[in-house]
Amino acid sequence: MLLLGGGGAVWWFVLGASPTQSVDRAATAFEKQDLSAFDTYVDSEAVVRDLLDQSEKVKGPTDETKQVRAHLPEVADAMKRALLGLPPPPNESPEVQKLAPTGDFAKIRTLVKYKGVASESGSGSDTLVTTNWTDPTGLKTQPLVFKMNRSLNHWKIVGFTNPTMK
Repeated sequence: MLLLGGGGAVWWFVLGASPTQSVDRAATAFEKQDLSAFDTYVDSEAVVRDLLDQSEKVKGPTDETKQVRAHLPEVADAMKRALLGLPPPPNESPEVQKLAPTGDFAKIRTLVKYKGVASESGSGSDTLVTTNWTDPTGLKTQPLVFKMNRSLNHWKIVGFTNPTMK
């Protein structure tokens, strides 16, 4: 019995949570405002970095994107807390307050509801998970594709794209 239990633990560690399970767990953490669980399944700094990279591909580097990169950990923390509906980090600097549009992130909680995973694609340590989100009425569904990277025994969201936005 002990061997089977130990083997199960090894099996879980090797396989752990799949990309879709990790997205589901991140969504649950979002809904429950669980910062610790959210951090397990979302790399907030990587997400902000990815957003900056996407923005700079369109507009090129700006003074604002350079400043956000210079304060990346603090900005990512402020945005993550706003997204979860939590108070700002202690000792948040006025500079970070200017760089992090926390009001916009806080509104997301009231504008969308997670409806589940639509598909998964990719191989190796990187994969894409397409999810569906609805508006408050539940009538309009919007896809959102999460970029995922392997992180020990689970996957982390490291970026996203909206396939309907051009």
